[in-house]
Parts: sequence; C-alpha cells; structure tokens
Amino acid sequence: MNRLCEEIFQKLNIYEKNYTQYTKCLCRNIEILISNKPEEKIRQIFLYFLINHSGLFPDKINLKVEYNNLDIAIYKNFELEDFRPSQPPIAIVEVKREGENLQFHEKQILRYLNEQRSPIGILFNGNDLILLKKSEQNSDFSSIHLKLIEDVPDILQEVLDRVNSDLSEFEKARNNDVDSFVYLIKKYGKYAVHKCTFLLKGRCDPITGCFFSYDEKYIYYTLYGKYSKKKSSRFHFEYRDFDKLISIIY
Repeated sequence: MNRLCEEIFQKLNIYEKNYTQYTKCLCRNIEILISNKPEEKIRQIFLYFLINHSGLFPDKINLKVEYNNLDIAIYKNFELEDFRPSQPPIAIVEVKREGENLQFHEKQILRYLNEQRSPIGILFNGNDLILLKKSEQNSDFSSIHLKLIEDVPDILQEVLDRVNSDLSEFEKARNNDVDSFVYLIKKYGKYAVHKCTFLLKGRCDPITGCFFSYDEKYIYYTLYGKYSKKKSSRFHFEYRDFDKLISIIY
C-alpha cells in the first residue's frame, strides 16, 4: 500500500510559496496548506485514488470534503435529475497522519457512522487501512484490516448495488401509479424537507407540496414555500385525480 501512496503523492500538484508547500484540493478546487498538515497529504492521496483509480468517479459516486465534520463523505450519484432525495453517505473516510495507530480512532468513526446512518467507514493513514462494515442482519459494525487500498472500489460497489434508491417506485409514480406516489410521500413528503411536485388530472399547472398525509379516499398536502410553515393551509384531492409525479428534490 505504501508504494502506491508514494506514487500518488508524486503526482499531486504540490508547489512552494515562501518556503511553504501548498496544493489544490482535488475536490474543493481551493488552495490548501500541505506543510505541517500531514493529514491533508493523506486526504489528497485518498481523493486522488478515488478520482483516478477507483473506476467509480464521477459516474457512480460523488465526493464531499470537510462536510458535516467528515474528512471525506462518499455518496451515491443520483440516476435521475428529477429524483434527488436526501440520502446518507454510503461511506465515511477518516484520514490520519502517517504512523498513527488507527485502532485508537475506531470509536470516533463509529460515532460518525451512527450519526450519518452510513454503512461503511474507512480509517486510513497512508500505510494502514481499517474498514468498518455494518452487518446486514443488525446494526453492529465489524472491523477489518485491509492490505490493499485497491480493495476499496469493490467494497464501495457492493454497497452501491444494494442501496435501495426507490427509483422503480418513482418511475411508476411518474406513470400514474398512485400507490407508488403514496409510498414515496410517506417516505419523503411527511415534512418540508423535500419538494414533491406532481400533476392532477384536469390541471395544467404542477403543484409542489409538503406535509403530506392521506386516508382511504384523500391525499392531503400543504403548498411548499411561503405556505409550508402554515400547516393549517391544507389542500386535498382524491386518489383517482392523481395524474403523475414530476419530481422529489431535497
């Protein structure tokens, strides 16, 4: 692992100003200090690997750096522009300086994983890599030492393959399936976190709603926007009047 990381480090665009080393972050595209910041060097090495060697970026994954106090958060890319609900990261990466004992930091990354509802955690110091993987049977995490950073893409792909994106339900709701629409508003439309836009039969203008609820005959909603905090301003329609779902956006 050390050889590959050294090779990657040599490829980073590192330059000096006033006897101080800098580089441009591969994700944020901003100048960052490398001198006296050994963890930043490790972060840029891991980002370079994900971007140039994993085969997953940018088509399958999206990367966020220093987001929600996370060193690197890895997200599944949205397959449809109109269906972009809130989602947890599929993996969280915590980087440490070279030589740091990664086992001392397992509790830290476990806390992040539970807070973010993420199934995969990675601790990396440039030489060693610890994988924390959530069990599919329960909420426990197992800790595994990986020998090669090249094992990471297959692990991420495994998670991508089993992430339930609700894409099939969205497609059915776009094709007039009111049961799929009810399933989606129950999951994403209960509050004002998502903008759910839909059409009703006989109406040309789309409606964007939130605070959805329903009973056996009617679906209730509040208009998203300036009215979204006034849950008393309620509207409703019958199931049979539903035409199609247009979008769900976080």
